[in-house]
Amino acid sequence: MPQTPTPTAPVTLAKRPAVYLLLVEDSVHVPGDLLRPWQDADRHVVHIEPQAPTDEGRAEQWQKLGDYCTTSGHPLTLLAYTATSPARAAYLARWDYGRTLAGEQMAEELDRHLLRRPTGALLGWVAIRIADGTSDGRRYADAEDARRAQPHPERCLIFPLHAHGRWPGEDCTRALTEAAHQLHGCTTRTGEITCR
Repeated sequence: MPQTPTPTAPVTLAKRPAVYLLLVEDSVHVPGDLLRPWQDADRHVVHIEPQAPTDEGRAEQWQKLGDYCTTSGHPLTLLAYTATSPARAAYLARWDYGRTLAGEQMAEELDRHLLRRPTGALLGWVAIRIADGTSDGRRYADAEDARRAQPHPERCLIFPLHAHGRWPGEDCTRALTEAAHQLHGCTTRTGEITCR
């Protein structure tokens, strides 16, 4: 009876996070609507590789990729993501870009509503779509009216408009990102994000 070979090292199937370096090209296509140039924006992952294990290797790797970004003739950006696979790192890079653009769109939507400013501290409520930062263009008297008017209220961020000023794009991006994680169920009760 033949003996089964014994493995020399234990086999583990657990995923281990690693740092991946990505070269990305952010493209914006303007199909005629100059007011919303990011609607057809996209992030293309041009190159991806695992980060070198040694300090010297990492310095050389960053130098090589950084030089390529400046000499390629394309608007490339060098990013680093911690992920369990190269595909996951590419997904995170594209997802972050989409969240940033949605935050800019949300800031524009809020500004548009603030231009039609009545008097008072609370100007009303708007329903912002979590997916892209747009709204239905209407201002509501209270949060419940805004929620009821939406076909999918769970996919919206019901947001108060205050007379004290505008929200910067970074704050809008942060609010939409938190709402997206809550919508997908990847946020713990303490607010920790588990999908990254």
